[in-house]
Amino acid sequence: MTLLEVTDAVVDYKVPGGNVVHAVAGVSLSVAAGEIVGLVGESGCGKSSLGRAIVGLNPLTSGSVALDGAPVGALKRRARPVNERGLQMVFQDPYSSLNPRRRVWRQLADGMPSGLSDRAAKAEAIAILGSVGLPKATADRFPHEFSGGQRQRIAIARVLAAKPSMIVADEPVSALDASTRAQVSALLVDAARDHGMGLLMISHDLSGLRYMADRVAVMYFGRIVEIGPTADLWDDPKHPYTRTLIGAIPRLGRDATLPLAPVGEVADPTVKGKNRWGRKRATEHVVEHPELIDIGGGRMVAGGVEDAAAAERAIIDGRSVL
Repeated sequence: MTLLEVTDAVVDYKVPGGNVVHAVAGVSLSVAAGEIVGLVGESGCGKSSLGRAIVGLNPLTSGSVALDGAPVGALKRRARPVNERGLQMVFQDPYSSLNPRRRVWRQLADGMPSGLSDRAAKAEAIAILGSVGLPKATADRFPHEFSGGQRQRIAIARVLAAKPSMIVADEPVSALDASTRAQVSALLVDAARDHGMGLLMISHDLSGLRYMADRVAVMYFGRIVEIGPTADLWDDPKHPYTRTLIGAIPRLGRDATLPLAPVGEVADPTVKGKNRWGRKRATEHVVEHPELIDIGGGRMVAGGVEDAAAAERAIIDGRSVL
């Protein structure tokens, strides 16, 4: 059953000089109940903008987001509607996502059903903190008294307190040291599995998503260029950009990596269409907005396999066609 449905999402930003950055350029994506979907791409590709738009923090220029069939609107100053509280977000920076002036248990209580007494809310908060590996004493302390990894656990506990059906996690471990990344990632995955929640895991680390996600969507300059089951995408990437991402991952052993193709010119995100690639671009090989084509096995590739193969040949010839 589809839980989250994103349809033709577009997010634009106005920048000084009158230009507009096209951060998300028509993305469609779905997450089923109990499914973990990875969204991967390099910095600046628009994945965080998409994540924030899904939960209503960034307004959509066009397109729509639906949770369990009901539309999700942009957040305003008033409290979020009750029917949308099932959609929650874990932010990248645990140092700025928590209120430094409020005790931990009170921050968890914000997402709990109204009408609970302080005593009941605190008891519930202590139980949830325990489920993410934090001791009872955590409840009465302030966020600044904890390490980065502990703060991110508190942030996850705060999300779980709202009893969500869908979580969007935006680079939740990138600000943590290596020793705690695996622990926090496993905590999110276990929570999603145990409670049957949907989880959209946004990351630039494709190797990390390999062991967590059921499916992976690859994003490049505001568009998804490939999506499919994680193992299939990892073992047999179809789009040249996916091949480039996987080929850039260091691995042990002779010939352990895929050939790393040059990506050519860098696109200009303030320009739409073919012209975003600049004067040196070989535009005769460009499809302005290649659509995702179903190639079977739950996999979709921008332009299909034949166009992707032609794109890779063009890259090797020195013409960027991503």
